[in-house]
Amino acid sequence: MIKSKTPLRISLAGGGTDLHSYYRKGYGAVTSFTIDKYIYVIIKNYDEKRIKLSYSSREEIVENIELLEHPIIKEALKVFNISGGIEIISCGDVPGGTGLGSSSSFTVGLVNALYKYKDQQVNSQILAETACKIEIDIMNKPIGKQDQYAAAFGGCNYFQFNSDDTVTTIPLKLTEKQKQWINGEVLLFYTGIQRSADDILGDQMRNISLRLQELDLMCRQAEKIKRIIENRGCLAEIGDLLDHGWECKKRLSDKISSDSLNELYTRAKRAGAIGGKITGAGGGGMLLLYCPQEYQQSVREELSDLQEIFFNYVDNGSFIEIV
Repeated sequence: MIKSKTPLRISLAGGGTDLHSYYRKGYGAVTSFTIDKYIYVIIKNYDEKRIKLSYSSREEIVENIELLEHPIIKEALKVFNISGGIEIISCGDVPGGTGLGSSSSFTVGLVNALYKYKDQQVNSQILAETACKIEIDIMNKPIGKQDQYAAAFGGCNYFQFNSDDTVTTIPLKLTEKQKQWINGEVLLFYTGIQRSADDILGDQMRNISLRLQELDLMCRQAEKIKRIIENRGCLAEIGDLLDHGWECKKRLSDKISSDSLNELYTRAKRAGAIGGKITGAGGGGMLLLYCPQEYQQSVREELSDLQEIFFNYVDNGSFIEIV
């Protein structure tokens, strides 16, 4: 039995500039880090002719790959030329559609497990490229590349998305103090709203030519956070950047925020949070906040109607366990 374990990510700045409709005009940039919330994919041998899937309280058993309903698994099995004799089980630490990159983390984890199933040794670059090939090139999903690369490489990274479709990965080595800042002063609350990132990103792609100024600013913010980390600076500076970045991002699409999400963010800032954002494409999911420890109790009381998600920073990307 093969088991892959793939982390989810938190993007600090630059989300949206990883869409090809933007970065092909020059380049895009995202700074992000991975956390100890995971997607798990298990692969077992199964009946010689059939494929069995178990995911999200659903089960599929088919003899013909074309009958599979799970689109990512269906296309991944085709890429790996697997037509039967396999069982795939998946689950995660948090719900999907919450802005932590779970869909692409699943794809990276699935690809990692399938390479192991095929007894092929691969690196993080190949994992990310294969996941992007499945989701973007084959499935034509209107998404960017940041989630696949974050999940494959792990840790804190600056990703530059080049106009020739290549990706430059610059690992950012955090000091212990910077890791403590992430673990101690960055809070995450689940809004209870699940949404499809594809819908929001599709709308955003259609608006890109009208929102180049905002995207340029978001790209520069990712670069600025990179410099702060490289210079071993105080990550508290990122609080204001999160706030400015969120204001920019809301202008990219009417679907990114709503009156209820804006109210949550206003309440959090009023209680002491310095800055924050709705994670991922927006529209729901997680509310990310930078909040000094002296104000955290008041923020938690103000947002007591939401579920807090406790997490820690992790250095690892997707990896394999043989069970």
